[in-house]
Amino acid sequence: MRPQDLAGGGRKLVRNVIGGPGSFQAFAQDFTAFAPAIEKKIEREIRGLPEPGILALLGLSLGAFGFARRRA
Repeated sequence: MRPQDLAGGGRKLVRNVIGGPGSFQAFAQDFTAFAPAIEKKIEREIRGLPEPGILALLGLSLGAFGFARRRA
C-alpha cells in the first residue's frame, strides 16, 4: 500500500500506524523473541501519561460532569 493510494488521511495512517516512529510495530528475530517484543510494545502503549497527568484528566472530567449536571 502506498500513501498516494489512500484518500484524505491515508498518508497520516501510513506514517503513524503502518510505519514510522510510534507505529504499531514489534520486531522479533524468531518465534521465541515474539512474546517479549509484544509485551514491550504493549507496555510502551499503555504506559501513557504519568500519574500527575492522569490525576489532572480525572479532575477535568469530574468537573465537566459536575458542570453538565448543573446545566441539566
